[in-house]
Parts: sequence; structure tokens; C-alpha cells
Amino acid sequence: MNRTLLQVLALVLLVFAAAAAVQAEEPPADSSREKAGDGEARADVSPADALLKKVQKHVNKGHDHLVKGEYEEALFEFDSALQHVPGHTGVWASRGQALFTMGRFQEAEEAFRAGEGDYVHLQNPNALNVVTDGVGHLAASVGEALGPIAFSTLAMSRRLLTEETETAQAFMRAYLAARQWILESDAETIAEALHPLFPETAKMVLAKSVAGYKELGTWLPHPGIARQSYERALDMWLAAGQITRRYPFEEVVTNELIEKTIGMDKT
Repeated sequence: MNRTLLQVLALVLLVFAAAAAVQAEEPPADSSREKAGDGEARADVSPADALLKKVQKHVNKGHDHLVKGEYEEALFEFDSALQHVPGHTGVWASRGQALFTMGRFQEAEEAFRAGEGDYVHLQNPNALNVVTDGVGHLAASVGEALGPIAFSTLAMSRRLLTEETETAQAFMRAYLAARQWILESDAETIAEALHPLFPETAKMVLAKSVAGYKELGTWLPHPGIARQSYERALDMWLAAGQITRRYPFEEVVTNELIEKTIGMDKT
């Protein structure tokens, strides 16, 4: 697929803009000035500088854990930093990145509904639920801004593709049939089928979400992954720090199964 199955409608980035003053504890009188070995006094370290150094240490550790895929540990470090600077938008953004990677999207929406943030990045139908409930309004569509991108894609092991081809082709036939049904059906019909998966969401909201995806061209007629869309996805993941290098298209993507299945259906 060339675009996420759920259009990334956003209220932009998770930014907590409340400026909070931080009151640092006064250092003990005898520790306000460190003595050098030769008896000379070093320059005083202000409470603000000491606090900044402590916060930066937590943030650096958090980012190191993110790169290693240690998301719980990263979250702990960002939370530790926020204990000292609760209004620091950069730390909140890093915390949001950790939660996003862990799939804990609901926490972002709950925080926004509780008034803890000015912006929140949500997928539909969650974004439209927030708008419908009068909690916020739509500020921007990330899907519209990004354009075609290989975001939500089908992932199969090489073993399945090479040793269990009949199973892989059966799955692909079912997938292509469902995709074709989406292309040919109106938003209301699709919303009716989706409603059991989103029982707490009004069918009207689901229908509006699906209509938005259709307008963006989320489900293109051909399901293959184009090189340009793949490279754009790499740009996004590199910028977000989710990967550390570019992976060659030929090593990751194959449209052979799609082409073979489509060819079999035509015969």
C-alpha cells in the first residue's frame, strides 16, 4: 500500500506549551564553591545550570534508549526530566515519540481531553471524535502534507514468500478482494462494516473518516509499493529517529507476489 490505511489526520505535534517555573533547591552553604587541589576556588555553578545539566542527562539517556528500542526505559528518563521541567515542550515531544512507538496512542488523546496539551497528533476516527465532541478542531492533515508514502504495508517473512507460496498467494487474493471492495463501495457502506470494530464511534464519524481517506487516495487501484513512496517513508523514519540508515529498496520490497496473484486472477 502507498499510504496508511488510516489517514494520519492530526492536530499537529504533541506540544505542551504551559510554561512552568522551576524552583531549584538552594545548595548547602559549603557546597556553593568547590575547592581545587591547589586551594584555588572554581567558579560557582548556579542552581539553574546544575538543574539544566541534570535534565539534559535524563534526556540524553532517554534518546539513547529510544535508539536501542528500549522504550520503557526511555519513557522513565523523560518522565524523570519532566519532574524538574514540567513545561519543557522538547521533553514532552520526546515522551510522545516513545509512547507513539509503543502504540500507546490513547494516552495522548486522554491527556489532550484533560487539557494537558495545546496540540495532539491523532489518527482517525479518533481525531474526528475529538472534533465532534467539541474538545478541539482540526489544525492540519499530516497525510495531505506528506503525499503518497509507503507507510502501512504488508510484511511477510522470506520463508513464507519462498517456501509457502500457496499460503502467501491465498492471503494476497483475499487482501486484493477486500481492497477492491473498498474501492468500489461508498463511505457509508464501509462505515457500516467497520462499526463493530469501533462500537463507541458514531457511524457518521466513521463514514466521514473513510470519505477523507478516499479523497486523499489512500487506497490506490494498484497495491504495489513504488520506489518513490518507499524512499519518502525512509526520509520520514530517519527524521523521526526510528531508523539509523537507509535500507535499499531491493532488499526490502518485492511486488512479485502482487503481480503473480493479479496475473493468476486474470487467467
